[in-house]
Amino acid sequence: MEVEPAQTTLRDIQLCELDILCRFSDVCEAHGLTYYMVGGTLLGAARTQGFIPWDDDIDVAMPRDDYERLASLYRENNGLLGEQFFYQDHTTEPHYYLPYAKIRKRASYACEPEFAKARYTEQGVFIDIFPLDPCPPKSASLRFCYKLLAVIHSRTRVLSGCKKPQGKRLIWHIAYLVTCLIPAKWLLRIRDRILAHLRKKSNGEWFASFSGSYGYPLEIFDAKIYGNGVKLEFERRYFNAPTDYVRQLRQIYGNSYMDLPEQKQRKLHIDVENSYTEVNR
Repeated sequence: MEVEPAQTTLRDIQLCELDILCRFSDVCEAHGLTYYMVGGTLLGAARTQGFIPWDDDIDVAMPRDDYERLASLYRENNGLLGEQFFYQDHTTEPHYYLPYAKIRKRASYACEPEFAKARYTEQGVFIDIFPLDPCPPKSASLRFCYKLLAVIHSRTRVLSGCKKPQGKRLIWHIAYLVTCLIPAKWLLRIRDRILAHLRKKSNGEWFASFSGSYGYPLEIFDAKIYGNGVKLEFERRYFNAPTDYVRQLRQIYGNSYMDLPEQKQRKLHIDVENSYTEVNR
């Protein structure tokens, strides 16, 4: 008699993501690549040494050179992560144009309501990998570039299957409509040229997470915050975190970062009931 698979739970999703994180961390260690836990993952490590109870994703960041090196290693050897895992960016997956990469676990499925129109093939449970780009100090010019990249990224999100663009102001919508006239490949080239310009102007003392969720200036960081990194416990294992992770968390979440947010502020990314892992399939 065949046994019906158990209903997928949030904990099933979390453990699947943890498995991906472990594999990712092992590959980075083996190849000398730098990464850091960020976002809610870092917040969970600081608060409870594990997942925030309601969190349904894992976020890590890598300096741009290490980020590109990981992508290159995967393209050279798609068995780098093992057969269970898939490195997803615009070079490995048609119709995926997001400005950050994912590592997905095959034989699983993550239902993302925000990307209900996604057409890319691999849609397994994932972790997000955000690039950290060198940039000049905060200025009006950097702010303009950040806003311009935000418009481009919003367009690439829609091209990747997001239901609607971000942004509320009229000038933003006008700029977004202009990007709709530009082919996706050209948008990626424009983005890369803006990043190259900012990298050229950088003195090595600042990083920007241009694909982060919190906007300018919260996503502009003193490079010393990240440094060589420190190990923090997360779900009974140790992973890399920014050297001054307290300062990083305060910059993003404020001085009360250890306090639990109100229910309405707890953002979810995955529809757990309509997702599955290998144990629930």
